[in-house]
Amino acid sequence: MSGVPHLLVVEDEAPMRRLLIATVVREGWRATGVESGDEATALLDSDTWDLCLLDLHLPGQVDGMALLDRLQRRQVPALVITGYASIDSVVAAMRAGAADYLAKPVEPEEVVVRCRRVLAQHQITEENRRLHHALDERLRFEQLIGDSPVMVALRRRLERLLDVDTTCLIVGETGTGKELVARTLHFAGGRAGAPFLPLDCGVYTEELFGDCLFGHLPGAFTGAVQGRAGLFEEAGAGTVFLDEVQNLTPPMQARFLRLLEERTVQRLGGGPVREVRARVVAAANEDLAAAVEAGGFRADLYFRLNVVRVDLPPLRARRADILPLARHFLAAHASRLGRPPLALTGEVVHRLESYGWPGNVRELANLLERATILGDLGEVAAGMAEAAVPEPVASESAPLLALVELEQRAIAAALARCNGNKQEAARLLGIDPTTLRRKVHRYRGGPT
Repeated sequence: MSGVPHLLVVEDEAPMRRLLIATVVREGWRATGVESGDEATALLDSDTWDLCLLDLHLPGQVDGMALLDRLQRRQVPALVITGYASIDSVVAAMRAGAADYLAKPVEPEEVVVRCRRVLAQHQITEENRRLHHALDERLRFEQLIGDSPVMVALRRRLERLLDVDTTCLIVGETGTGKELVARTLHFAGGRAGAPFLPLDCGVYTEELFGDCLFGHLPGAFTGAVQGRAGLFEEAGAGTVFLDEVQNLTPPMQARFLRLLEERTVQRLGGGPVREVRARVVAAANEDLAAAVEAGGFRADLYFRLNVVRVDLPPLRARRADILPLARHFLAAHASRLGRPPLALTGEVVHRLESYGWPGNVRELANLLERATILGDLGEVAAGMAEAAVPEPVASESAPLLALVELEQRAIAAALARCNGNKQEAARLLGIDPTTLRRKVHRYRGGPT
């Protein structure tokens, strides 16, 4: 807050609205009054608001609780006012983030006291937020290690996407860190205080997928003894991260598309229709545009997801980051396992930097964890040659490999290194064993 506080007064009763505005103006503050949540919503982005005096019971499509949610998203404190003497509505408002409350009839002196208290507390909160931002500006993306040009560009792009509500699609090969980027978008932005809920689309049947997204009421289906909230209901104003969206079946795609279009969810078996407030971040390890052309993915869903796209580079495309990543993982593994960090010799560095890394950063992390456990980095690095992937020639005329072909190579290399052990290969690649078995089945065209 800087200068004279500007208050938004939302009250449908004209006499009360005039009293509140007059009280605020007498204190030397600025005030703007409206009579409905719809009018207030239209004004929220037109100015900077320091406090909202909000009647919980408003006419129109946007009631007091809905407007309170919009205020919370914009970090505008709310002093709620109720004339119904309903403790339930006050408790609900306070749980939803209201800073304080007043019961009608209100006394001007009490209005001033409460407003001053809320404004002072909000100023402290904002100052703490600014200090926190200043202290952590350099560290907010500390897990996105590397100073190669592609990583610098990636961090800059993510900075611009932190506090927008737009759906985001993250595309990258297996092991490039798609969930890490999704978590960064959540925890480094304004939604950090709300839940981050991931969902691997590759491990659910169509029935379980619907139950995960929407939840259910007791008795909705056989065995549903108790009700359960779905991901979007549980996430609130947080983030829902859907990984491996390319694995959604056509019926699952249709249900997900409807959710994105209507921005509402309803539990299986009925119940109230709830507004979706969470941000949707999706991830795929293959080009969804190609899947659309091939008929395997809905074009309308693709366009809904691809509002903002973030492409993650494979590790072989940012070799300058391999050594910093190796140092980071060796230190982290040593600390966690209670062992001294292993030394990186010149020969080991050469092997790390010349290897093709089909499993990307996840493969590097797993290899260095194994080396830390065994206590011999040289021996582990020497075994990399057996599963090495030839480095493609960098030229403008060289054909680009499709993501699906690169994924096939990564899977083949992992299985070769793990002697066909799918459980170990899945861990090496950083994916679920069920997902690996399904991919092997798809690429081989037969049972696994």
